[in-house]
Amino acid sequence: MYNYTANTQYIGKQFLYLTTCHSTNDLAKDLNQRGLCKNGMVIFTENQTRGRGQQGTSWLSEPQQNLTFSIVLRLQHLSLADQFLFNKALSIHLLGFFRTYFSTSADAFRIKWPNDVYLHGKKIAGILIENSLKGSSINSCVVGIGLNVNQRVFDFPTASSLALAFNCDINRYDLFNGLLQYLDENLPLAFDSLSEAEIQTIHHVYDAILYGLQERRWFQSSGEPFTGILKGVDEQGQLILETTQGIELFEIKSIQFLNHPMN
Repeated sequence: MYNYTANTQYIGKQFLYLTTCHSTNDLAKDLNQRGLCKNGMVIFTENQTRGRGQQGTSWLSEPQQNLTFSIVLRLQHLSLADQFLFNKALSIHLLGFFRTYFSTSADAFRIKWPNDVYLHGKKIAGILIENSLKGSSINSCVVGIGLNVNQRVFDFPTASSLALAFNCDINRYDLFNGLLQYLDENLPLAFDSLSEAEIQTIHHVYDAILYGLQERRWFQSSGEPFTGILKGVDEQGQLILETTQGIELFEIKSIQFLNHPMN
């Protein structure tokens, strides 16, 4: 990857390769704050030592086996109130790429709220989006992506990789290049140009690709396990569940998925 040349319009045209990095997101935010990032800059590392996931979790990755990188994006006219709209659009296009790149059923790839990528019921990728604000609008964002490609041993039973799922080694260079090209061609940056119909389509498609949609599952909130049927995600990014109390909304930090009920 060290001599990577992007075949894109803007994503990856400015490219920084690091053999080792504590966190590509942290580095990207620092460089962006110092005015050293162009729109679409990509920071890639072979060995991320302190990668981060949602809600302060760690992202562990074997060196030279996976794809761990961050993209700096300049969003146009996206208000803070609509920040989850970008989250949904990005998740949709990531899933669109995987479904296009790999020959498998459309239902094999799913998004686990808010933005993990699942393949055959196991996590293969995580996304961490961190926004920079200017007034009431999002000036720029750093998108961190960790994708399990050729790693075959994991500490968690719910984690997997593309190599395990398809029982073959994956060409990381081709996969990385294809992913950046796909996002470069499809990811919207000027959100003021989206029609109301296009915005509603994003909300609808995101719900349709959710992992566990319309299924009764175990969750935990405020230390208490309970069951609920996943109905979708609202425009603010809150999880919509049908519980014994009726329809309830949960913010990202207020609820956890459980694989089984707690003892």
